Amino acid sequence: MVKRAADVAVIGGGCIGINIAVALRQALPASASVVVIEKEAACGRHASTRNSGVLHAGFYYAPGSLKARMTRDGNRLLSEFIEDRGLPIRRSGKLVVTRNKDELITLHELHRRGIANGIDVQLITEKDAMSIEPKAFTIDSALWSPNTSVADPVQVMRAQVEHAVENGVDIQTGCQLHRADVLDSGVVRLSTNRGTLDAGHLVNAAGVHADRIAAMLGAGRGYEVIPFKGLYVQCSDDFSLNTNVYPVPNIHQPFLGTHLTVCAKGGVKVGPTALPAWSRENYEGIPFAHPLETVQIAMRLARLVATDSEGIRTLALQEATKCWRRALMADAATLIRGPAPPSGRWLPPGIRAQLMRDGKFVHDFVVESGPRSTHVLNAVSPGWTCAIPFARHVVHEFVLPALA
Repeated sequence: MVKRAADVAVIGGGCIGINIAVALRQALPASASVVVIEKEAACGRHASTRNSGVLHAGFYYAPGSLKARMTRDGNRLLSEFIEDRGLPIRRSGKLVVTRNKDELITLHELHRRGIANGIDVQLITEKDAMSIEPKAFTIDSALWSPNTSVADPVQVMRAQVEHAVENGVDIQTGCQLHRADVLDSGVVRLSTNRGTLDAGHLVNAAGVHADRIAAMLGAGRGYEVIPFKGLYVQCSDDFSLNTNVYPVPNIHQPFLGTHLTVCAKGGVKVGPTALPAWSRENYEGIPFAHPLETVQIAMRLARLVATDSEGIRTLALQEATKCWRRALMADAATLIRGPAPPSGRWLPPGIRAQLMRDGKFVHDFVVESGPRSTHVLNAVSPGWTCAIPFARHVVHEFVLPALA
């Protein structure tokens, strides 16, 4: 049975929800109670630990956006947290390389964005790129980000949960929300598989399920979620790189493309893909247990392909074969000199809950207020990097004013 009452209940024990809970405990009086409701047996079982582990610097994002501001600050704050906890962090930097001259326009745009966002990012020559990573292939120029780092997201998640408990957060795992209602008394009643909980305010940080929980309280209207699956392959141990090597992305889409990531503990991995996931937790196989959801996702994708919104047809053609390891590694091979990286084993896949509105990708973070509630509707990549400052933003700009 969950505890019967709390001042604030946070739904979702991923990196966003846990950091929101910490920010609440630090902002509210010592007597205030904050509880995290997490449906899994442990926190962070989904996107918070199924990601690349890259601490992004912040040059991809449009100046003035929440992502731009939060990534710059998040890189610093998460790096400090990792070091304070004695966890490994690899300050490897990142090269963004061009595969043809047409990509130079976007490369210069990324440099412009980085400068506007206050990021240390440098346009360098092909020769300079090779001095950083001899295997890197680029045409004419590359972008160098010295402040991009890599850590182990599983270790970081574990440390963030410990930090939350140290700050007095009550974490209830194995507790799934079935219903949320605002009572006449003004409290939010949460019905779960382990009993009911009355809260003065609900914070919805449920990731891929956030839109469903928002709908329970009349929030998040007009948005749709399409989940995309990111597959990763671990390269064999005899392949190494000095730095992360990324392609120039399509800046009209929220995906960064298949890249080579150095790992905090050594080694290199390739990925992720941007394949359709046929349910919100469709990590493997075909989700026969969720036929209605699969049909809904298929219909949303069909509308995107029919209208070619956001260049989805080109993306679909590029991604279609990457469920095969050989095709994924061949794509990564275009970023380096010589043969394709030697592949090893598949790594646990991740799922990105991509928010859509009016048939278009939503690029920035989205937070909405609802009745006695705050809803984090979009906090996908670089959400892991941004979690600490973004959580503080949610608390100070939305939750505390609602509680006042």
